[in-house]
Amino acid sequence: MAPSDLGNWYKALTSSDALTFAPRGSGAPTQRPTPEPKLQFWLRIMIRVASFQIVWAAVFLAMSLTIRRSLIGSLLNLPYAVCALLGIYGALRLSYVYVALSILSSLAVDLMFFSFATYAYVDSGEVVILLMYYPWLGVDFFLLLACAPLVHRLYRCEHPRGGAAVASSPSVQAAAAAAAAPPTAEGDQAAADAAMARALQVAEDGAADGLRADLRCPISLEVMRDPVIAADGHSYERASIEQWLRTRRTSPLTGQPLPNQTLIPNHRLRAMIEDVQAAGV
Repeated sequence: MAPSDLGNWYKALTSSDALTFAPRGSGAPTQRPTPEPKLQFWLRIMIRVASFQIVWAAVFLAMSLTIRRSLIGSLLNLPYAVCALLGIYGALRLSYVYVALSILSSLAVDLMFFSFATYAYVDSGEVVILLMYYPWLGVDFFLLLACAPLVHRLYRCEHPRGGAAVASSPSVQAAAAAAAAPPTAEGDQAAADAAMARALQVAEDGAADGLRADLRCPISLEVMRDPVIAADGHSYERASIEQWLRTRRTSPLTGQPLPNQTLIPNHRLRAMIEDVQAAGV
């Protein structure tokens, strides 16, 4: 891990300061360098739960080597700690893949612990074995489920179009891009109207999901109601970009510095959104 990753790990455990990431990276590019508050919350949950798992694994490893003297129990704690480290790494890299692998592999290790505890109880008849493992497994299962929303949020940040085939069609992309682009001349209005008409026709033909994906704010990932054009030339929901600009001076999409904080209402895109919603798409 880089020093910045260790710094974020420390901040997630000890303070409420905003986590900051490198402007460029493979994970969640729209949330760099400073993720939105909701994503910050789930990142902290994942990091704290995984850190707790590492401490818990160390405690159980010590118990397995001293009190119970169980070789299998000792060996299972090692992959459990590795799974937790994988979750921390995924959160610090804003990678839904690593976070998902951490949760799934931790659940697999929990299942092995459950099998081991059950077998040991049946073999020895000692209730203390169940009391030592079962409550912990129940708590751990709950904590892992609590981290699951982070996978969904990080996935949506990397795939804002939802992966739908329609969303990647050239007709939808061209129509939405023409409507979202800032106006440059009066003559462009006719072309914009034509693009809007094509987009609406595409929606009527069954491409509603893809069209709505192109009308979502890159920050909130929700369909925009009051779209504005920022200095980077991209359109955002006004409330989302204003909140972004309170703490940052970079483009949410490119990570590059913004020359100014001027926001221009995108009336053309707003009209398109209203027409799509009025059509019941």
